[in-house]
Amino acid sequence: MVTATESSAESFKQRFSTNRPADLGLAEQVIEWATNKRLIRRWHTAGEIDTLTCKATVGLESHKVLVLGTDGLVWILFNQLLSRFPSSDVAVKERFHKQLAQRLGKIAGGNTLPTAYKSKASWRLSDMDLPAFLGVTDWILSELRTSHANAVALHAANRARH
Repeated sequence: MVTATESSAESFKQRFSTNRPADLGLAEQVIEWATNKRLIRRWHTAGEIDTLTCKATVGLESHKVLVLGTDGLVWILFNQLLSRFPSSDVAVKERFHKQLAQRLGKIAGGNTLPTAYKSKASWRLSDMDLPAFLGVTDWILSELRTSHANAVALHAANRARH
């Protein structure tokens, strides 16, 4: 088993440029999007692949939004999004998961059918509609923030009653 170690943006771009030069511009768009959204960006290398993990901090929690690899795949990890989802309301989580699967199911280039979105799914950069994908990730960020704000408001209301 190959162990992942920390890397850098420069190393990631170098490997991406070597492995998938035709997709480097798309990868740079994902990096720019993550930078503009002020996501935490972590660079790792393991064997023949480097990855960029993009996380959003909402409240005290860190939510893994996507992972981009130098193999040209971009991943959404549903199980991690749902396990840290800021609402404890099962119906809210189920609605989020269902809407997320529906939105992502409309993006070409996916390696998983929408009905199978249980733990993770990937898309090949070269085959996907990147603006549509980033639109869905914008929606994910909005849902995380809205659910967190609602949970905080509910907690404050419950404390005020006691």
